[in-house]
Amino acid sequence: PDVLPRADLAVKRPERPHPPADWMIDVAAPGDEVQVRAGGNFWYRLADDARRESRHLCLVAGGIGINPLFCVLQSFAADLAAHPDCGATATLVFSAVSEEELIFRREIDALVAASRGRITAHYIVTGARRPPMEGEAADAAASAALGTDEARGEALEQLNGVVRAGWVDAELVSAALQPPRQPGRGGGAAREGDGTVTS
Repeated sequence: PDVLPRADLAVKRPERPHPPADWMIDVAAPGDEVQVRAGGNFWYRLADDARRESRHLCLVAGGIGINPLFCVLQSFAADLAAHPDCGATATLVFSAVSEEELIFRREIDALVAASRGRITAHYIVTGARRPPMEGEAADAAASAALGTDEARGEALEQLNGVVRAGWVDAELVSAALQPPRQPGRGGGAAREGDGTVTS
């Protein structure tokens, strides 16, 4: 709602004919009018959460499924900006077949950068043919995340904003369930991701 009347929607070219997606990809042009029907009950508003001071959202998305979670993350970031003293945090784990399919990555990275350590993002590329050298260090950091809460926080700080080859596994999700350490809130200074690509 904070960005209306603008709405961003990623559409993946389907393998089989799909009239709405085919029209949006092959026919639609800037300025065309479309009708949109909203449905479902998939949202989160920090202001409505009685536990907002200690809430940690863990969002896990794959491919084009980032659409609704990107909306949740945008709303969460807007709420954080409106309530800068709130202790809520969020972690996004986003996987795709290729780095090119990490849609909205620039926008997500901007939300991370503006959040002052309260939002982190971790990118996984599942279609890589071989793990890169840098990816081994990222894998080691993800494995370390199964240890203590402090180790989890340090491991996730190392992975923030980094694209690594592999799969979303229990170790990474376990680490992502832990809130990022924030400056002035009992942890070390949170580091922002540098956008390093390791896939």
